[in-house]
Amino acid sequence: MITNRIALALVASVFAPALLAAAPASAADAGPSSATVTAAVATDDPGTPVDEMSEEELRAAIAAVLADPDSGRGVEREANEALGGTVEDMREFLRTG
Repeated sequence: MITNRIALALVASVFAPALLAAAPASAADAGPSSATVTAAVATDDPGTPVDEMSEEELRAAIAAVLADPDSGRGVEREANEALGGTVEDMREFLRTG
């Protein structure tokens, strides 16, 4: 009886790290990342074309670019300038990056 408990505890301690490490990865795959959203907006593939986006959608797309940790200082500067400008400035930023 004690041997069974020891064996069960040993097996649980071996598999626990693998199960816990896999849980965040499967949760992260549940929705699109900001890079995916940014790529969809920038390339005009599956999403709404930039010319048809409302002002709120444009601001959300630029916010996704700003939230991306791989955005450089130049991209952040241009994104903030676009947010401070007109709707056409925001569209131009999303078209050209």
